[in-house]
Amino acid sequence: MIKVFSAYTRDPDNVEKAVADVLGQLKLQGGLLRHSLGVLSFFMDFMETGVVKALSEALPFDVIGGTTSASAIPGVNGDIVLTLTVLTSDEVIFKAGVSKPVEQDLRGAVSDLYTRLTSALTEAPVMLLVFAPKSDAGGDAFLEELDAVSGGVPVFGAVACSNAVDFSGICTCFNGERHRDALVAAAIAGPIRPVFRKSLIPDTCLLNQKAVITESSKNVVKSVNGIPAAKYLESLGLIDAADLNILRTAYFIVTLKDGSHAARIVHSITPEGHLKFLAAMPEGCTLCFANYPPDFIDGTVEESMRTLNESVSARNAFIFSCTGRRWILGLRINIEMEKIDAAVSDSVNYHFAYSGGEFCPVQDAEGRLVNRFHNLTLTVCAF
Repeated sequence: MIKVFSAYTRDPDNVEKAVADVLGQLKLQGGLLRHSLGVLSFFMDFMETGVVKALSEALPFDVIGGTTSASAIPGVNGDIVLTLTVLTSDEVIFKAGVSKPVEQDLRGAVSDLYTRLTSALTEAPVMLLVFAPKSDAGGDAFLEELDAVSGGVPVFGAVACSNAVDFSGICTCFNGERHRDALVAAAIAGPIRPVFRKSLIPDTCLLNQKAVITESSKNVVKSVNGIPAAKYLESLGLIDAADLNILRTAYFIVTLKDGSHAARIVHSITPEGHLKFLAAMPEGCTLCFANYPPDFIDGTVEESMRTLNESVSARNAFIFSCTGRRWILGLRINIEMEKIDAAVSDSVNYHFAYSGGEFCPVQDAEGRLVNRFHNLTLTVCAF
């Protein structure tokens, strides 16, 4: 059994009051079991003013998390808010930690972190809950290394984000300390049976300008239809692509070799005119622009929450949604959070946050869980 406590504060400026408010809502005294973990999502201001550090120091267990553009718990949502979810159990074990800098040596940093997290466990973890920094190598690079060292333990989590288009100011955190270049994670072991779901991309979102990725390396597209990637964008009228504010609102869908669709977002253009995406762009796959009307968000929320509510064993959930989905909503910026709160059963405790990319396993053709990194996706881990 896992007990869950949730709390929030909207006050980043008064550290003492913010901490007192959160602790007062939690009422943890006498309620904690043998093993506990805190999960934080917060607007950057709460890190800058010291609320995150002070709150983490006031809690008697490890706390992991990261920045977000907005977050929610039952009955509460917003952008300038800090949300905290506490998991506690006698049987389920949580081991949390932070990696060494990942840009220097991603493989070594991930391997070292996983070894430290699992060395004290008597059994293999059931899943990893992760918060990652934005990486030039894309989110798939984290999964490659985690799969290699763990043998494919399911990974669920988010890339830290902010309300800035260029994701400036983002960080992960472990026990109140800010980390701009480190992976933060918790290995979770014991009698827990998480269920993972991600929103689907309807064919109606795909536009007709299909093209083939003719040269790429991991998340970097070098040429499309045999011409330089930047020239391809220019041919579609999307350049001035040096203006990433324009380019980032032009969403892409790549059709993978297994026929599935994956949403993608560009995060930079190299001096050579190559496009750096937030996730893998395999050579030979089909690429096209996507149309995401605001009611697309409504549909994916209804579908995902219906699945969550129909899961008989689920009483708790982590829900991460790409911050790009929030941009699509325009002036209805909080509507996704409001719809989730209205749709989730009253019996389910949930923690929602926007992300710069989503880690969520999917089932392959044989029904096995395979770790995947997503963009523009609503993901759910129910347990």
